[in-house]
Amino acid sequence: ADRTQNKVGKIMLDQKQVTEYALPHAYTDIADPAVTDVFGFFIIIGPDGNPWFTINGPQGYTIAEITSAGHVTEYPMTSKAGSIGGITVGPDGNVWFTAGNKAGYTVRKITPTGRMTEYPIPSKTTGVGGITKGPDGNIWFTEASANIARITPQGSITEFPLTKGSEPRDITTGPDKNIWVTTSEGTIVKMAPNGNVVRIYKLPTETSNPLNITSGTDGNIWFTENGPEGAYIGRMTPAGILTQFHEGYGDFIYSSITFEG
Repeated sequence: ADRTQNKVGKIMLDQKQVTEYALPHAYTDIADPAVTDVFGFFIIIGPDGNPWFTINGPQGYTIAEITSAGHVTEYPMTSKAGSIGGITVGPDGNVWFTAGNKAGYTVRKITPTGRMTEYPIPSKTTGVGGITKGPDGNIWFTEASANIARITPQGSITEFPLTKGSEPRDITTGPDKNIWVTTSEGTIVKMAPNGNVVRIYKLPTETSNPLNITSGTDGNIWFTENGPEGAYIGRMTPAGILTQFHEGYGDFIYSSITFEG
């Protein structure tokens, strides 16, 4: 998704060609008609094989999908979302995402046909972060109030607290079938599917700021770090052996990480 041009791009690797599709400006109750920016953020391949992504426009966030021909369909929210923490495909074949508004935070499920269901988060939280399909047939997500949470496909939520002050950020299922999470305390948390913390790994880089995390095709866990020392890519084995790749100093940050295939 191209946030600066309000477009979604498709890259044809065999042809080395990029095709861009403009996002719709289908907003009818904008307070300021001069405001037309519509930003695309998170993007995944949906259960129907099409890319699904989040849009942030003057009316708040919404969910959309785009076909290979560039046709965009937006799905209305059941209630307004002022923020979205992440999006994933659940084990039930639906799209799941975390969202928040003035009334509180929710996990929302949307079917491939666009029917949406909201599940309120039971405890008070100051925000929601990443979300991922778990190894146990459930969906896992992070809460800024030092919780890692699990939701079943039927909508039952269980919260697992971390140490006070550790703000969980992104989340992924590792190759070892554990849950891996980055936190604001410069740590990587490994949690078992039963909710027990297996281990917390403190990163050695001073003022480390780990953000996004993903499971690699090499059997390891990869994540991004950003701090005064510059930007890093981190690799951690399931046993906790860390390798950091320093990309030097500069006025930039790594915002996301993923693997092809």
